[in-house]
This record gives sequence, C-alpha cells and structure tokens, in this order.
Amino acid sequence: MTKDQDEAKDAEYKVNWKDFENFIKTKFDTLKVVYSRADKYEGQMAISSFKYDKEQYEKLITVVDEEVGGKKFAFTELKDDELTEFW
Repeated sequence: MTKDQDEAKDAEYKVNWKDFENFIKTKFDTLKVVYSRADKYEGQMAISSFKYDKEQYEKLITVVDEEVGGKKFAFTELKDDELTEFW
C-alpha cells in the first residue's frame, strides 16, 4: 500500500508488478512471489511456501516507505478476514 497519492499527478500511474518482484528478489532473495494483483495504490502478493524464509518474511512485512516504481510503499501481512477475502 502507498500513501504517496496525488490523483492529479497519478492519472496515468499504474503499478508495475515486475518492479515489486524485482524488489523482492533483490532485498529478500529467499522469498518468491507466486501471485500478485493491484489497483492504483494498493495490492496483494502471495509468497511461495516452498521457497520461504521466515526471517526474511518478517522483515518484508515491516517495510515502510520503500520506493518501488517511483512511489513509496509499505508491506503488511493479511490476516483473518482480509486473508480469507484475498483467497
């Protein structure tokens, strides 16, 4: 999710999920994105349980204001009803 929002400047902005996948590969090399979806300012991604490192995952879900594709994003973990809705 990003709070870096400006409807006027972002009229043509679109999330590029390759940017997010590259961010994960670069900073969290033992995590693998297997699914992602998004709208303009927020989205979800699924991390493979096959290639999973709990320590790196715990770091990923605390990332705040990381620049990806020209905007600053925060990463959190979906739980309970949000996770059910995702699947």
